[in-house]
Amino acid sequence: RPSTARRCLVFAPTMSSKVESKEYEEKEEGEHEFDIVKEVAELIYADPDLGDRFETWVDSHAEVFDLKADPSEHRLEYTDLYQEYQRMLEEQIGDLLERRKVRVTEFYEILRRAIDEDPAGETAMFAQILRHVADYDIFVQMLRQAAEKRERRQRRAERQRGK
Repeated sequence: RPSTARRCLVFAPTMSSKVESKEYEEKEEGEHEFDIVKEVAELIYADPDLGDRFETWVDSHAEVFDLKADPSEHRLEYTDLYQEYQRMLEEQIGDLLERRKVRVTEFYEILRRAIDEDPAGETAMFAQILRHVADYDIFVQMLRQAAEKRERRQRRAERQRGK
């Protein structure tokens, strides 16, 4: 069963035609704000290994997650890892945003507006996926799943050694 990271990064609505730079120059300011979301989607989905890289990163940090702890309590390490995870995600889109002179915080606001304006549209669908991938609670859920998978592998290995 694919992890949450894999499901979020692999699922993609078909994004319509790539926006050329000259179109930005021809449009009035504000008209093209959702086009940046489409461009980011194209950038992310053009990299077939992206989901694997994020899943591998989450798996490699699973040992930090305490499966015995109260699920409502989060250790400080989770926040540190989440910030590192967000930096990785933002690095994937940072160059494009910089070329388009869009700050990351501004991009997340554009995502919110895309969802509000047309919740069923392609741009909103991708915006929701990206917001979920960047969401702290989803990140903690991914860590938990990776820790559970790691624990199952360890138990299986112990049973194999005991035979």
